Amino acid sequence: MKNNTTLSIAELAQVRKNLDKILDELQLDAYIYAVEPQSRQWQLTIECATENGWETVKFSADEEYLLRGVDDAVVHDVLIDGLREALCACRLKE
Repeated sequence: MKNNTTLSIAELAQVRKNLDKILDELQLDAYIYAVEPQSRQWQLTIECATENGWETVKFSADEEYLLRGVDDAVVHDVLIDGLREALCACRLKE
């Protein structure tokens, strides 16, 4: 695994592209997110609309999972399931 000083712009862009697709699949009503590379696990911070306002959720994921999350079915399912559980209080699109 690389440290955050050796990540390429292309890798960061790929992670964001994959996260956009994965989060879109979850059908959240409204959300914003940031992803921060860290030494072992990347930190994903998601703010989503709930029935009572907004909630901030932190989620950690392996860099390889984030890079392969839309192309590898098993990794994709792991990410979707983990995020669905972490974001269970978030309001969904109607």
